[in-house]
Amino acid sequence: MAKKTKPKRPDLTAPQTQWDTYERKLKEYEDHERRRKTELNRRRGVGRSKRK
Repeated sequence: MAKKTKPKRPDLTAPQTQWDTYERKLKEYEDHERRRKTELNRRRGVGRSKRK
Protein backbone atom coordinates (compact mmCIF):
# COMPACT_ATOMS: atom_id res chain seq x y z
CA MET A 1 0.00 0.00 0.00
CA ALA A 2 1.46 3.34 -1.00
CA LYS A 3 2.05 6.00 1.61
CA LYS A 4 -0.28 8.98 1.28
CA THR A 5 1.08 12.45 1.93
CA LYS A 6 -0.44 14.44 4.74
CA PRO A 7 -2.43 17.41 3.37
CA LYS A 8 -1.00 20.88 3.99
CA ARG A 9 -2.94 23.20 6.29
CA PRO A 10 -4.46 26.18 4.47
CA ASP A 11 -3.87 29.74 5.69
CA LEU A 12 -5.95 30.81 8.65
CA THR A 13 -7.44 33.47 6.37
CA ALA A 14 -8.28 30.89 3.67
CA PRO A 15 -11.93 30.57 2.56
CA GLN A 16 -14.09 27.94 4.25
CA THR A 17 -14.19 25.78 1.12
CA GLN A 18 -10.43 25.24 1.36
CA TRP A 19 -10.78 24.22 5.00
CA ASP A 20 -13.60 21.79 4.13
CA THR A 21 -11.41 20.21 1.46
CA TYR A 22 -8.49 20.05 3.89
CA GLU A 23 -10.59 18.36 6.58
CA ARG A 24 -11.94 15.80 4.12
CA LYS A 25 -8.46 15.00 2.82
CA LEU A 26 -7.04 14.83 6.34
CA LYS A 27 -9.73 12.34 7.32
CA GLU A 28 -8.98 10.25 4.20
CA TYR A 29 -5.28 10.40 5.05
CA GLU A 30 -5.82 9.33 8.67
CA ASP A 31 -8.10 6.44 7.66
CA HIS A 32 -5.55 5.39 5.07
CA GLU A 33 -2.67 5.51 7.56
CA ARG A 34 -4.65 3.51 10.14
CA ARG A 35 -5.40 0.81 7.56
CA ARG A 36 -1.78 0.82 6.36
CA LYS A 37 -0.44 0.39 9.90
CA THR A 38 -2.84 -2.42 10.76
CA GLU A 39 -1.93 -4.10 7.47
CA LEU A 40 1.81 -3.81 8.24
CA ASN A 41 1.28 -5.15 11.76
CA ARG A 42 -0.82 -8.03 10.45
CA ARG A 43 1.97 -8.97 8.04
CA ARG A 44 4.48 -8.90 10.91
CA GLY A 45 2.17 -10.89 13.13
CA VAL A 46 2.13 -8.23 15.85
CA GLY A 47 -0.60 -8.34 18.46
CA ARG A 48 -1.94 -11.74 17.54
CA SER A 49 -1.79 -14.70 19.82
CA LYS A 50 1.20 -16.87 19.02
CA ARG A 51 -0.81 -20.06 18.60
CA LYS A 52 -1.55 -20.62 14.94
